[in-house]
Amino acid sequence: MGAAPVDGRTSLVLVIAAGESVGLLEWLEALDAGDDHDLEVIVVGRGLGVSDRVVADLTADRLGWTVVLVDASETASAAATAGGFAATGTRLVFASAASRASRSTVIGLGEAADVPGGALAVPVTAVRSDLVLTAGAGFFQSAVPAPLLRGHALADAEAVGRHEIPAPLGDVVAMSTTTFREAGGLEATLPMVWACADLALRSGSTTLLCPDLVVLHHDARSLFGEAFAAGASAFARRWPFSPPRQMLTRDVVRRAGLDVVGVQNVPLSRPKRAAAMPKPDDEVVTTPRLVLASRSSLQVDEARPRLRWTIDLASPGGLKGDQWGDTHFGRSLAEALRRDGQHVAVDRRTVRHRESRDLDDVLLVLRGLDEPRPRVGVVNLEWIISHPDLVSAEEVSGFDRVYAASTSWSQERTRAWGIEIVPLLQCTDATLFRPGLAEPDSGPPVLFVGNSRGVYRSAVRGAIEGGVDLTLYGNGWDDILPEGTAAAAYVANHELGGLYASAGITLNDHWDDMRRDGFLSNRLFDAAACGARILTDPIAGVTDVLGALVREFTDASDLVRIVRQRESLYPPATQRLELAAHVVAEHSFDARARVLVDDAIELWRLRQR
Repeated sequence: MGAAPVDGRTSLVLVIAAGESVGLLEWLEALDAGDDHDLEVIVVGRGLGVSDRVVADLTADRLGWTVVLVDASETASAAATAGGFAATGTRLVFASAASRASRSTVIGLGEAADVPGGALAVPVTAVRSDLVLTAGAGFFQSAVPAPLLRGHALADAEAVGRHEIPAPLGDVVAMSTTTFREAGGLEATLPMVWACADLALRSGSTTLLCPDLVVLHHDARSLFGEAFAAGASAFARRWPFSPPRQMLTRDVVRRAGLDVVGVQNVPLSRPKRAAAMPKPDDEVVTTPRLVLASRSSLQVDEARPRLRWTIDLASPGGLKGDQWGDTHFGRSLAEALRRDGQHVAVDRRTVRHRESRDLDDVLLVLRGLDEPRPRVGVVNLEWIISHPDLVSAEEVSGFDRVYAASTSWSQERTRAWGIEIVPLLQCTDATLFRPGLAEPDSGPPVLFVGNSRGVYRSAVRGAIEGGVDLTLYGNGWDDILPEGTAAAAYVANHELGGLYASAGITLNDHWDDMRRDGFLSNRLFDAAACGARILTDPIAGVTDVLGALVREFTDASDLVRIVRQRESLYPPATQRLELAAHVVAEHSFDARARVLVDDAIELWRLRQR
């Protein structure tokens, strides 16, 4: 049954088949960040060819991993069992080549399963990093479970929190070595996704969902495809329908403001033929899916009900979208709405068509570079925060209420289009930008944070032409300015506040259409909340909103003059900090969230009644 496990060691058992060595290399990259935790990696190869063997052996030699080889005739569950019995850790984490997790996620799963009495721990498995593929097994009126919260935003799983679920249902699961050995390993006749669920039920162990730990998966079809369908009947025969598992499923989804109302079988695999109409002998594999409904209608008479929101962003997915201002704005707004008691998901444009949006009460579109459509059956709000030239009367007419981050543009468009547009200015995240983050005038004499956007921006041009000692952060400047002019291409959002607070002067400018139409930039509010001296291009209404914290320059010589005379043209530090406190109180995301929630509840109640 194996040697005595090493206390505190986590053993990751990676099962790979022939042709999956690329997945092994991707796991190598994911696990590369070292730490002090004792992590053992065991690669179990099923029928590996020569090239796969070379990759596995080289990887093992370089990193001290262990390679276990089994015949191609062995099932993935049997291979995982072989790896589990070869492991030397007190915690086991099983995974496939199609999954991907960070080192900290693997360690976290092992720790979550290492509890007295034994438990299994499962992550949220996601595709495209922000759409749930499975959060474990959910049962409803059937012995065959469906993937919990499949197709939902991660926010729904996060709302559940760490909580018991009926069983695992995925290809990544953690357990103690004791639990694994006492159960005799995984059932070799079941596909791995079913074998893990089977072991949980055989061992009598609880299964803990860990939504704070997210694993990425390449393709739903490799997880819930033919092998999944083939094992469903065998699993159901071993584990007949159990009302307690159904009750636990309901308890889990209710924590996300939902309820289970049914189950449907959804086609998963494409027909074998490419024809538009499948032939009778084409086998279409289906997978069960829980049918959920929102519980919001039960709160109609509550003073401030907890509604389900989705914030729609124009940002792309992945690392590129992480750096977009729209992404930071959406995340900060979501946190403010959550502090106001709301349930909030944030969707980038790559997942905005997910079906689970039909369970929402409110869709809030942050209008950026593209034009998302309203959603039938929910309260539709649009907040125009940039690029007003892209917005048409036809677009705004489809929303229940429209806001714009400009007082003058809102008033002018209301008159021209005959559709009310409510002024709602941009704002600042007071958890990141607030008075007292740094000693005034201890940082860069003149600061600009922003990307070039392919143009020589007016604030940067004025500073460079005027010989100002400028510290520049941003992307795309090497094609415009001498290489090395920018101090860095990117500043983490949580570091910006200290930069603004310490700078002698913070420069700002706007897109031409935003300046023309009075759309005050988000940077203005962030810098003002830190008590910075702000120097911006001329824009209507800026001094009415931010007062003496801001000055406007007309050209390069004017910019240089204001920089040189900053001590006399701006208030002293103590007064600037008082003004900053006012900005935080009046122009925070929390202040904007209160407006949005009040309006959404009013419109939602009208729909409900």
